[in-house]
Amino acid sequence: MGIFSRLFGYSNKIISQQAKISASKNEQIIANSQLIDHLVFSILYNESSYFDVYKFSNVLQDQLAKLVECHISVLPMLDSKQLLIGWGQHVIELTYLTERISQETLAICVEPAAYSQDEKLLAYKHSGYIRLRYVGYEVNALQQYIALTCVAIALDELKATTIINERAHTSLPIAHFLNIAEIQRLDYIHSLPVLMLFCGFIKYQLPENGCYWLRTYGASRIELPDFAVQMDPVKEVSFYYNTFLVVYRYISETQIQFNVGDNIHLNEDDTIYLRSATSDEFFLENEGLLLVMEFNKSK
Repeated sequence: MGIFSRLFGYSNKIISQQAKISASKNEQIIANSQLIDHLVFSILYNESSYFDVYKFSNVLQDQLAKLVECHISVLPMLDSKQLLIGWGQHVIELTYLTERISQETLAICVEPAAYSQDEKLLAYKHSGYIRLRYVGYEVNALQQYIALTCVAIALDELKATTIINERAHTSLPIAHFLNIAEIQRLDYIHSLPVLMLFCGFIKYQLPENGCYWLRTYGASRIELPDFAVQMDPVKEVSFYYNTFLVVYRYISETQIQFNVGDNIHLNEDDTIYLRSATSDEFFLENEGLLLVMEFNKSK
C-alpha cells in the first residue's frame, strides 16, 4: 500500500478554554532562560506609528479567543517597544522596531515566494518590522511556530502585512489568514501545511545548465528532513509541492524516519529513491539532513 492511500490528513488541535488577556506591567511572565535555539518571525508593517499595547491586547483577545488565560507584560526599552506575551507553555517576546529589514532578507524570503506581486510590493514598501521571538517552554518546534503565527496574525490591526520566516527562506502575507472566518482561524493555523510558512519551498534555475531544482529549507528545525529534486520538464511545480507535503504528513503521522538509500512507494506505479547530494550539488548545502528525490529509481 502506498503512502497516498494511507494518509488521512492532519488532525486539528482544538483548544476550548476561554482566554482572558491583560496588558499589565505587574503581570509576571518569565522567559525560558534555558532555551538556546529560538524560532523567530519578522512581521513587516507599512506605517510608522505609536505602538498601542492596549489596542494590541484587544486584538489578540479576539484572535486567541479559545486559548487558556493569556497575559501581556510591557518591558522598558530605550529605542523600541518590547512586550512579553504568555499563555500556557508559550512565551513570546515582541520587539517593535522602526528600521527596515535588510534587502538580503527580502531577496531570500519575499522575492521567490509563491504569492502575488501586489502582496510582495506591500512587503517591499514596509517602513519597519516587529520581531517575534519564541522564549517559552513548549518543546515541540511546530507548536512554537503555531504560537508565533497566532500572535503575528493579530498584528494586522497595527498595519502589519507580511510574516517572514528567515530561517526557512520564506514568507506569507497576513491577509492569507484573514480570509479564514475568525471562528475557524485557530483550527486553520493548527492544520497549516508546513510548506506554507514553517519550512520554505524554493524553485531556482542553475545558470550553468538551465536545469530547475526545487528544495525545502528549515525542515530540520521541526524534526523533518529537507528534500530536493531536479524537476522533470513535463511535471508541474504543484506535483512536487504536493508530493513533498504527502511525505511530510506521512512522517508526522507514522513517526517513520527516512534516510539515504530508502525508497518511498507513493502508489503502485511511482517510487522515490532517496540519496544524498553529490559533490557537484554544492548548492544543496543544508543545516540538517537533506535527501534528494529521484523518481522511479530504486537501489
